[in-house]
Amino acid sequence: STFPVSLLYPFFALPTLAAEGKLLFTQCEKDLAVLDAPELVEHFHKAVAANAHGFAEAAGPHIVASIDKFPAEKQGELLVACAAYDGCRKAAVEKIVATKDIPIEFLGKFLLAVANKTIEEDDLCSVVALVAASKVTRMDPETIVGLIVLATKKQPVAPILEKCIKAANDLLAGWSMDTTAKVVLACVASPAARAISGDLFETAAEVLEPSLGNLSIPQLIKVILAYSKLGDATKKFLEAAAKEAVQRVSEIPPAQLVLVLQSVVALGAQSDVCLSLVEFLTTRWQEKLKADKEPDGDEVTKQRLAMERNWRLEPDHMAKLLGIVASNGMTGPIVDNFVATYGKEVDRKVSRLSDASLASLETSFATPELAKWSGTAELLVRVKRAKERAARSKSRSRSRRRSKGREEKKESNGRDRPDRSRDDRRRSRSRRRGRSRSRDRRR
Repeated sequence: STFPVSLLYPFFALPTLAAEGKLLFTQCEKDLAVLDAPELVEHFHKAVAANAHGFAEAAGPHIVASIDKFPAEKQGELLVACAAYDGCRKAAVEKIVATKDIPIEFLGKFLLAVANKTIEEDDLCSVVALVAASKVTRMDPETIVGLIVLATKKQPVAPILEKCIKAANDLLAGWSMDTTAKVVLACVASPAARAISGDLFETAAEVLEPSLGNLSIPQLIKVILAYSKLGDATKKFLEAAAKEAVQRVSEIPPAQLVLVLQSVVALGAQSDVCLSLVEFLTTRWQEKLKADKEPDGDEVTKQRLAMERNWRLEPDHMAKLLGIVASNGMTGPIVDNFVATYGKEVDRKVSRLSDASLASLETSFATPELAKWSGTAELLVRVKRAKERAARSKSRSRSRRRSKGREEKKESNGRDRPDRSRDDRRRSRSRRRGRSRSRDRRR
């Protein structure tokens, strides 16, 4: 028996429908077969919106079969939706490859939809070839960025990488700051993309520089991280971005300042930007220590003290900062003050440092810049002791695991032993009875 599809709508919200959707679809399949294509699509969209994936997957092949009844733009939209479902993905690929008038913007979205799903490599390559032959510049910015990321991670998609990067370069002037930052990061992250993105990096710098003040802090940090890896060609822009970070340094989360300092040393360890960041880090921590001791006063004072007390760096972050200063040979009174401030802090918190941070401190305080600090010798002694304690702790942990293993094995053997002992006693009694009967017969 069958029933109208519309009666299924209340069931689409049920969690079990993902598994039972195909069964429900079967119950109303005859009704679906006689529906007009627009009505069929309406049911499909309602199932997709309600996450009723079982029903949507079962309905997908019917959608693909009736795709020619829709305008080209609607065809593209439906094929992208069907690409999410195993039951109709191959049919959707065949249809989009065979259909000549699918709008270009849907080709990129379709490739993004199928590339990370279960799909035969030949089918994937067919879709890639379709995108490669299209005008990528007519796709929306998010799709182009998505294709660049995909092409750097999935080998069958790699043939479209250069074309997508060129399209991004041609369109950057009209993109948002966020999307521009995203495409730069995507290209920097991949050696293959970085090697062919020189023009894009320069264009992005030209687009971003006048609007650095409009970037959010996370965007600004990402841009600095990206351009710090690109060498002299874009050094002027990196300096402009770093100066913007210095102007807004109080807005940057403390842990992120570690990444910013690590990036801007590309401008030179003794550059004004680097020294400004080091000075800020020193002053801010000293203000925090002072605020921790200062009693609360009126409401305004209380709010100020709360802000200063909440500014914090973990001991591992401090060790990282000291390592940046040491490894880049930063010197001068500002650096000396920084080393004294954070050297005391890591000295007090040695027990909270990771193994990597302990090793980093040993290396850092062996450099001339940090070795001259008055507390270096005592700090290195504490670091050495902390490393020894950590080694002993690991050794004890291994011993406990081995001991536990032996006890479990002994316990397991102990559970088996009583049965063997009883068997041994039975065999012994049987042998004694046998020998007794033999003696009686001889008598």
